Amino acid sequence: MDRAGFGPVQAAVVGIFFVGVLVWLAMTYLSLRR
Repeated sequence: MDRAGFGPVQAAVVGIFFVGVLVWLAMTYLSLRR
């Protein structure tokens, strides 16, 4: 992974992906708790 080529666009993509994973985990946890 080249850190020099890590631009704001890639950072935004990683951030959106991370938030998506967190939401998916929360939904899975809530559905399993029922």
